[in-house]
Amino acid sequence: MASRRVLVRAVLTALPIFALSVLKDKVCLLVVKGGLGILNLHRFSAALRLRWLWLVWQQPRQLWMNFLAPCDQGDRELSASATSVQVDNKLASTWLGSATLCREFPNFFKHTRRKSRTVETASANDQWIRDLHHGNTANIVNEFLQLWRKIQRAGIVLSLEEDKISWVAEGGSMYSASTAYNLQTQEASPSGIKSAVWKARAPGSVKIFAWLLHHDRLWCNDRLQQHGWPNGYFCTLCIRNQESSTHLLWDCPFSSSIWHTMSTRVGYAALKEKQEMHHGSLRHFQRLIALTPAGFKKGLKSMFLMIVWEIWKERNACIFGNKLSQTEHVLPAIRGSLELWRLPGARCLELPFGKM
Repeated sequence: MASRRVLVRAVLTALPIFALSVLKDKVCLLVVKGGLGILNLHRFSAALRLRWLWLVWQQPRQLWMNFLAPCDQGDRELSASATSVQVDNKLASTWLGSATLCREFPNFFKHTRRKSRTVETASANDQWIRDLHHGNTANIVNEFLQLWRKIQRAGIVLSLEEDKISWVAEGGSMYSASTAYNLQTQEASPSGIKSAVWKARAPGSVKIFAWLLHHDRLWCNDRLQQHGWPNGYFCTLCIRNQESSTHLLWDCPFSSSIWHTMSTRVGYAALKEKQEMHHGSLRHFQRLIALTPAGFKKGLKSMFLMIVWEIWKERNACIFGNKLSQTEHVLPAIRGSLELWRLPGARCLELPFGKM
């Protein structure tokens, strides 16, 4: 028994780790962008390192400033995109446009010996000539002239006065780890999954299932076949077509009959709509919500999750329990789940919603 318990625990531990490893890029997105909001440690550590660079400006006389900052070039570029300097004339700071001058004029910056020197100091008494007077300077002449013309067009008066820095990411004024982290996830656009899944009244297990469904990550036979894993190919509920999440939950005659039957109830009329070609589950869900009267929208969100969950459970029962698929099993299960979900006080599911 002890060895069996160890085996069960090992399997239960491995399942979520495997799921997270497969969906790493998805789970680390913000919830509003379709993820689970789990921190990406690489991005989070970069966000924390930005605090060091922020304090370099805010507290330049601290003793620990003599130590080397644990930041790489990527951290410095991220800091430059999150801050605005007024008026700092260093090549490695953002003060003339949206990018640092060292990125805009890379050859010029690479060639100079004193990379921490300010533009004002370098330009005084032709100091820049002595800083650059080594090696081949032919490839930096154009960049120097472009830089100098850019400073003149901007009308900025260079001086040795102390500069000020402000945090501009997400409209803030002071550094925060959350804005520094969010700045690294801006490539992902907002998703409707938060409203479709996490705002609905449903058990947590059902929400996780719906989240996988909307990301097309259910282990149906089509995905098993793509990975070269054993699969039954055909849909277990109708034995007609290859099983995919789209076929299983909407195109299958078995599932279609369930959707049609449930659409006869009060507030469920939109459920009779067929899924349009090339529309994913999330887009189909949003279309059903748009067709539902305002007073029933919240209730339909829960019912949508409940129905796809019960169909999935019936599919699993047929595969792992060797039972025959019957709508007479699924419809009573949906009605029973509806009564259970009403018990905690889900007002969106109260009558007349769902009445025959």
